Amino acid sequence: TTCSDLNVYLRSTLSQYLLNVSTAAELCSQTLCGSHGRCLRRNPDSEVYLHLNSLTHDFKRQGDKLTVVGDLGEEDRVRFQTDFQCQCYSGFLGELCDEKDPLHQRGAAARSDASQLWCAVLLTVFVLNY
Repeated sequence: TTCSDLNVYLRSTLSQYLLNVSTAAELCSQTLCGSHGRCLRRNPDSEVYLHLNSLTHDFKRQGDKLTVVGDLGEEDRVRFQTDFQCQCYSGFLGELCDEKDPLHQRGAAARSDASQLWCAVLLTVFVLNY
């Protein structure tokens, strides 16, 4: 394999595959999880994958840039709902990550209060020692 062959592979096959998978993951997150989570297989042992449907999506190259063209169809949305589930990002809850986690905000406030208390204790110890 020559450098030229490797370059062709990277710019065509591999880049198209990576764009396919990353775009499918992003679309699933937007569609199923409201962009507040990532899609995981409902059944981890199943052979379903996050790939774009070749009937609804295509790849176009404009100069050096490869882009995805197409829109999700109803069949794609149903497949997301059937085969995948959301794993919510920090601060969100629910099957569709559509609920804000009330403990997330409280936890941040508690950390802030603890930090202020710790600073006050250290300042007191410092002042008493000098």
